[in-house]
Amino acid sequence: MNRMQWTLGGLLLAMLAVSAGLAAVAANSGIVSQLVIAVDLGLLGLAATGAVCAKGSRRTFWVGCLVFTAGYGSAAIVARDALVTDAALQYLPALYRGPQLADKVMAQWSDGRYYPATVIAVHNGQYRVQWDDGSTPMWVARTQLTPTTAAQHDTAHAVLAPLIGLLAGFICRWLFGGPNPPAAREASAPSPSS
Repeated sequence: MNRMQWTLGGLLLAMLAVSAGLAAVAANSGIVSQLVIAVDLGLLGLAATGAVCAKGSRRTFWVGCLVFTAGYGSAAIVARDALVTDAALQYLPALYRGPQLADKVMAQWSDGRYYPATVIAVHNGQYRVQWDDGSTPMWVARTQLTPTTAAQHDTAHAVLAPLIGLLAGFICRWLFGGPNPPAAREASAPSPSS
């Protein structure tokens, strides 16, 4: 079994990627969301290239990344609001100050799904929202609001997809990784002492 090695630079790069992802989610911008999705697609292409070109346990890592990133990304699109991570995204803003006038929110419609809206009035713990699609405004309870907008939702899934893929890649390499390619074995072999 191959031992995974971490470098300080690799750990700092991972921390930078997670921080950038969290900043992108907090930005609550459609343009940032599109940019993160474009980066996500680029990483998917990199994983596909690694799955084709790499050898041994490195290939196992890239195949795991590719399969799980693409699988999670597809599930986030097809099964919208049905993933465990969708429920987690509803609790993400736990320290949220509460909806204020003119805040963009996701509000629960009578069909049980959440749609983009703007808070236009607050009275006795109830919030009147104006739906972005122009539907008739309605009063909803605080429990029917989430500050996670559609842009934040899409950005969060675009950030989670490669992170889940990377984690799955490491797990696949750990579970199924074959031997390293000969060049890597020779480079890691101890040199004979004289």
